[in-house]
Amino acid sequence: AHATAIAVSAEGVTVKAQSMTGDTLEIRARKLIVAAGAIETTRLALLIDRQNGGAVSRTAPAVGRYFGDHLSVEVGEIDVLRRSELNRVIGFRFGRGGTMRNIRFELAPETALRNVLPPSFAHIAFETDQPSGFDALRDIYRCLQRRRAPPPALFGRLLRHAPWLARAVWWRFARSRLLFPAGARLIVHVVVEQAPAAENRIGLSETQRDAFGSPLAEIRWAVREADKRNLCATAAAFERSWNEGGLSALGRLRLFDRRSIEEALDKSGGIYHPTGSTRMGDDPADGVVDRDLNLYGLPHVQLLATSVLPTGGGANPTMTLLLLALRCVEQHLRALAA
Repeated sequence: AHATAIAVSAEGVTVKAQSMTGDTLEIRARKLIVAAGAIETTRLALLIDRQNGGAVSRTAPAVGRYFGDHLSVEVGEIDVLRRSELNRVIGFRFGRGGTMRNIRFELAPETALRNVLPPSFAHIAFETDQPSGFDALRDIYRCLQRRRAPPPALFGRLLRHAPWLARAVWWRFARSRLLFPAGARLIVHVVVEQAPAAENRIGLSETQRDAFGSPLAEIRWAVREADKRNLCATAAAFERSWNEGGLSALGRLRLFDRRSIEEALDKSGGIYHPTGSTRMGDDPADGVVDRDLNLYGLPHVQLLATSVLPTGGGANPTMTLLLLALRCVEQHLRALAA
């Protein structure tokens, strides 16, 4: 069912919903928890504000604003000197169940760079100019995951890379590492937290509506000059750390020129870690929800999405969201037991 109207009173919340087949539903509750993903949770918060006389925006003007994401672009390439040893250090590591993880380079807790750079990390991926044995193997696994028989041509491609495949199998079981394809380029990616900007926002569209007549979300988001400076400074710091440390004996890190990095950032989007548009704050002057996720102006409503995080931090925010969810549940359990 799709929530079409949400009315909040001193006693609680009434939610009216409708299905695509025309069925309707009305639910009354003491508390409403909106947990619909960062963008949809923000849209519903704005809709609740509109349907309740602007009770939220009058109290918390930041609602919908400060929408942010993690930014990620390619910043350089490693000129390999000792490929096997480098592969042992930065090669994708196999975990339980065949999952793969790559190593992340983060700022050390004690470094002074934490005072001047945003939360961030670097990681290294590989690219090939021609279809490789890894590409053929990946495509075969994708077919199997979809319960489809791989076409014979895929096995032919894999056989053409039999020497790599034999070595890759050994690396998989002897070293729990993915062997980079022969001739693969090692590309450095930097991921940084986007600087909060009130101009980056989610609003309610004045022209586009869903099948039930509710306004759709309208996103106004841009990469700003501060983001470009932060990402380039982070890339330069990583280059110094790599080339002045022991890893330089395995390969030298060569940054792309700054203009190309900034142009790539201009053309890039976020990496689907949205935050900030219903940000948590100690008071409604700069927050939308309080520390217990209660919506300022309408505390019978709680928001549970990554949009409550004021900033993105230096990692995927999903685990933080799960911890917030557990904390929210525990609070309600204690309230019910009292």
